Amino acid sequence: MCIPGDDMSMWIYRTAVGYVSIVSNEDFRYDLLFESEPIGTYEDEQEAVDALCDGEVFQPKTKQVDFSMLDIPRNLHEWEYRA
Repeated sequence: MCIPGDDMSMWIYRTAVGYVSIVSNEDFRYDLLFESEPIGTYEDEQEAVDALCDGEVFQPKTKQVDFSMLDIPRNLHEWEYRA
């Protein structure tokens, strides 16, 4: 599991309850984070977005969040990309 740093690509989407990010990791997979807390690891970015939008992710320890109700876009082009 990785924490976002300067040397990895990531996608960020800000919601009303906090930010969600998808970060590439050293295992050529993608970690899904809520406010830097891991809530899943996936084979590709779209799989992470789909799981998030469907609410099929681990719950953060900091707060209960129904991700399926946050109107998060499935299209990664609507997320902010950082390289």
